[in-house]
Amino acid sequence: MFQRKQIVGISPPPSRSGVCLLGGMMSDHWYTQLGEPAYGATLKEARERRLVPSVTTVLGIKRAPGLEWWKVSQHLAVAHEMQPDSMSLTEWERAVRAETKVRMSEAPDIGSAYHDALEAETAKMLGKIDRYTPSPFVDTRAVRAAMDWLEAQEIVPVAAEVPFAHPLGFGGKVDLIGKRKGRSVVLDYKTSETSGKGFRFYPEYCAQLAAYGEGVFLPKSSRISLIISRDEPGRVQSKTWTPGEVARRWEEFKHLLEVWKINNNHDPSWEVNVQ
Repeated sequence: MFQRKQIVGISPPPSRSGVCLLGGMMSDHWYTQLGEPAYGATLKEARERRLVPSVTTVLGIKRAPGLEWWKVSQHLAVAHEMQPDSMSLTEWERAVRAETKVRMSEAPDIGSAYHDALEAETAKMLGKIDRYTPSPFVDTRAVRAAMDWLEAQEIVPVAAEVPFAHPLGFGGKVDLIGKRKGRSVVLDYKTSETSGKGFRFYPEYCAQLAAYGEGVFLPKSSRISLIISRDEPGRVQSKTWTPGEVARRWEEFKHLLEVWKINNNHDPSWEVNVQ
C-alpha cells in the first residue's frame, strides 16, 4: 500500500529566472509604482492598481529547462514509490500527478529561507540588527561562507533587499547593493545543491541582474551572481558578468517585457517628466 511522504528539505533548483515553482504554479510578484511589494495581487488587481510585474515574473515567460527537469525528477520519484497495483495506466498517471503536486506544494521554500538569512547577516554588518534566528532549514556555514566571500572580494554592503519600480513597467527586489573600490556592485544570491553537479550559471541570471541594475538606476554597476552550495556548506562560486553580456541580456529582457505586456494585456509603464 502506498504511503504518502512529505518531502522535507527539497526545493526547486535555482531556477534560471530565480522564480520558485510550488505545486506546479509559477508565483507572480507585483510592485507598486513606488517600488512597494504587492505580493498576492491578481492580474485583475494589478490592472486596476497599475502594479508592475517583477523581473522574475517577466523572465518566467521564457522556457527554463533546468526547472522543467526538476519537475520531471519529482514526478519520477513519486512514480518509483507508487506501485500501480490494480490501477489502470490512466488512474496511476492521475494519482502520480496529484501526489507530486501535493508534495511540491508542501516542500519548504529553502531558497527564501537562505535569502532571509543572508539579508539578516547583511543587516548585522550594516548595524541594523544585533542578532537573528535562522530557519532550521538553513545551514549557517553556507551563509557564513557567503559573508566571508564578500569580505575577501572587498565588497562593502550598502543596502540589502532593495525594492524598486522602473518606468518601463517592471519592478523587483535586489539582494545586495555594495561598493568595491569605488564602483557600485549589484549582486544576486542563488542557492543550489552542487554535490556531483557543480556550479551552473545560466544566461537568465545575467538577464535578471541586467534588469536589476537598470531598475535601481545603476547601469554602470558590476553585476555579480553568487551561488551558495546548500549540500556542500562552505562552497560558493561567483560570476561577474561582462558589460557586453549585461547589455545583450538587457535588450533581451526589454523584448520579453513587451511580450509579457501583450500576453497579459497590461502595460503599467509611465512617463518620467525631467525638469
